[in-house]
Amino acid sequence: MMASADPQQNWQEIYKRQQLANAARWLDMLEQENKPSGLVLDEHDNLLRALEVSLQRPDSFELAVRLIKRLFPIILGYGDWDRWQVYLEQAIAMSRQLGRIGEEALFLSVLGEIFSHRGELQQAQDLFGQARQIYKDLGDDVNYARALSKLAGVFDARGNHRESLSLLEEALQVSELINDKALTLELNLNLSGAYHKYRKWEPALLAAESGYQLACELGDEQKQLWALTNMSAIHVELGNWQELEELTPKLKQALVAAGDLVKLSNLNTNAGIAAFTQGQYLVAEKMWQNSLKINLQINHSIAIANTYNNLGMVYTKLGELEAAEEMLLKAIAIHKNNEDIYNWGNSLDNLADVYKRRGDITLHQETLQKALSVIPADTTEVHLQELIAIINGRLAEISSS
Repeated sequence: MMASADPQQNWQEIYKRQQLANAARWLDMLEQENKPSGLVLDEHDNLLRALEVSLQRPDSFELAVRLIKRLFPIILGYGDWDRWQVYLEQAIAMSRQLGRIGEEALFLSVLGEIFSHRGELQQAQDLFGQARQIYKDLGDDVNYARALSKLAGVFDARGNHRESLSLLEEALQVSELINDKALTLELNLNLSGAYHKYRKWEPALLAAESGYQLACELGDEQKQLWALTNMSAIHVELGNWQELEELTPKLKQALVAAGDLVKLSNLNTNAGIAAFTQGQYLVAEKMWQNSLKINLQINHSIAIANTYNNLGMVYTKLGELEAAEEMLLKAIAIHKNNEDIYNWGNSLDNLADVYKRRGDITLHQETLQKALSVIPADTTEVHLQELIAIINGRLAEISSS
């Protein structure tokens, strides 16, 4: 006589199949949606539950891969990075279990983006480096170039802009050889950011505009917002107030609708810089406090440090020197931890100005000397050379007074 199946076990298997069927239904909805960012915002919990189900067993791995590819570019801006780190570590483990090397590289790269946004730059560099090597071994030119681009972003964040531009130029050469428009779009936007950090405004704007045109051509809403956010930042630096005024309201509305907190914070930062440059210090403070609130919420380390620095500058202008010192010391600590030499030295220079206004010339001089000491004297980076010249000029003023 045959033994009957365990009813409890049968029920559990049926329930798992139902869960997977439901997860597949959510994926179909996501893939068929013309404006997926709206669906993700409205059905965030259901879509994440679908991903969690798909990561529970090897036979639903394909479902997990497709969900991550669709969800992550949209959800990255939400700042929910700790939860996504868990998902991606599960996905990497399953990729290795199944011998899916290409997917392993994909998930290593995506996990690197999370570490990069959190300011954990060495971990990000290691992950992007692993992904790059896998793609190189596989002969996957498109994703090899993307990995180069992501590595460039880490070098950029650490102040090594020359290496960043070199990696991006190599990636662009690959992109042009294989004529991949989506890849060229992504690289143009990263190149725009690198030129912005390198303080080369015109090439930065040109790359952002090229990226925006490609994003419109390809119908990529997320990349359109990225390009417009970059353009907003560059218009601030160039003093293109009319262009900024025309761009900001529409862009802000789109970012709010998409729930993209990262780019919304960037937009507030840009608006604050515009106000500060025009002497509207209270407006700048309000904008940067809004940015700080968002950045702290999503734990965006690099943006937090930059916002502390900006608030330190505006409080200095407003004569609130204790608040300025507090903000700048926080910025300095984060920049030092991130090994961001330019911003570390720049924040120290700003702190020296606080001590000068307070009348503490000794501390003013010591802080300037400290700022000078963090920058390699033999640097060939133009923006670092310019900062050295500024600091030396301030020290010369002290000596001559």
